[in-house]
Amino acid sequence: MFRTMSVCVSTFARQSERVRWCLLNSSLAAALLVLSSVAFAGDSCEPTFISDDRFEVSFSDNLAEFRVDSLVLEHPHFIFDFELGSLEVCGDATNQPLEILGNEVFDGVNPELAARIDDLEFNFLQQLNPFGQTDLFDNCLVLSEGECDSPSSCVTDLDDRLMQAPAQIRRTGVCVEALDGLFEGTWPDGESSTPNLPESGEAGCVVSEPVDTIFSLSTDDFDLDLGLKDVIIAGRFDQEEPTALVDGVMVGFLNQELADDTEIVLETDLGDVTLNLGHDILPSGDSGDPLPECGLRDHCDGPDARVVHKGACGWWFVFNIHAERIR
Repeated sequence: MFRTMSVCVSTFARQSERVRWCLLNSSLAAALLVLSSVAFAGDSCEPTFISDDRFEVSFSDNLAEFRVDSLVLEHPHFIFDFELGSLEVCGDATNQPLEILGNEVFDGVNPELAARIDDLEFNFLQQLNPFGQTDLFDNCLVLSEGECDSPSSCVTDLDDRLMQAPAQIRRTGVCVEALDGLFEGTWPDGESSTPNLPESGEAGCVVSEPVDTIFSLSTDDFDLDLGLKDVIIAGRFDQEEPTALVDGVMVGFLNQELADDTEIVLETDLGDVTLNLGHDILPSGDSGDPLPECGLRDHCDGPDARVVHKGACGWWFVFNIHAERIR
């Protein structure tokens, strides 16, 4: 019954630029987070060291580069809510597959992220350049997507950076505090969101300044751009002369207006169904008393996970991160 599925995605950005993809495959497959190689706001720092240091066998004193080996979507959950013919489909596909009549049509965001990272298909590199661990040391945090022969052997081109932001080392206190408004209850899949809150610990932590950038949530069939506001990345060093960034977190805000302008059209043997990112995937609950900026809407299951940030309604996206040092 579900032998073929056609997926079309239309995204309308604030600049009214329309990007459209339409692909065919045997299933919707699974989600993978990647960074979109586009312009970003907040590039007020420049990496200092590049070529020579990256070929040293030992870790460089001038820069530190880490490969993300764990990336987990904590908030919000992806809860699909749509009708397919006479079928009413409702399911949380964040940590487990979405099935229709016994057919797996979406593998789950986090399981596929883990598989792609392990298979070296997704190589998210985070560089601190210049690098230092003294208190209030200022560095430049650069994100890029690399080519890896092994988990510890990767090549990337800093001229094709994906995100860039000033960052600072903290040797006391915390690098990230709890966000207001995150849903703290139990999601439909029985899980709860537990964002990492990196502290300075014994070796310090690093936190970037907020920037605006674009991330892409991709499957084998489509790319879904997420224009996130006030993105920050933070993590704690595991030791002096660190070998890993632990308790890491990436946070960014997606406006409801932008989410509501993004549609995914599924064509199946049972007919076509149009999924709206804001209405049919991101949780907006049964909003009997919604925030004034958000408006009344409902969802088949789950809470209303919307908040207001800088006067706009939307969702906080939170990913937990662990990264091993490769340079």
